[in-house]
Amino acid sequence: MSKIDEYVRMCEVLPYRKILVAIDNTFRSAKALCRAIMIAKKFNSKLIIIHVIPKKLPYAQSTKIEPSKEIYEHLFNEGKEILDHAKKIAMDAGIDAEIVLLEGDIAEEILNFVNKEEDIDLIVIGKKDKEITKYLGSVSEKIAKESKIPVLIEF
Repeated sequence: MSKIDEYVRMCEVLPYRKILVAIDNTFRSAKALCRAIMIAKKFNSKLIIIHVIPKKLPYAQSTKIEPSKEIYEHLFNEGKEILDHAKKIAMDAGIDAEIVLLEGDIAEEILNFVNKEEDIDLIVIGKKDKEITKYLGSVSEKIAKESKIPVLIEF
């Protein structure tokens, strides 16, 4: 008997009952949503669709500068629209879906949400939405490194 046989017997892999998918307005995020829906169909899972409004603008990450009220309102409305569309797509596919809109550091908020919920079995997220990059991106990399549950990163 090989070690792998022993390890497989020791593993208990449970079905994905609740899947969290993090989305924004990018192609890879849409692919992550499609992948999460496909998995949810297979396991008859509930889907939590989450979007995080950043508290800091991309060019001001190392400062304390927050978006203006107008920019924040735009980001909030865009986030609600993204979530509403994603929920409709999931519901049309026959998936029970819940939407969550948070604000703050994207990776931190996703990880905090997962840690509070405790019954999420899988995180699905897209990698950085740039064709030329070979890197994951700061959000997907941080979630992959720090998550205590499995993470599927859609490329």
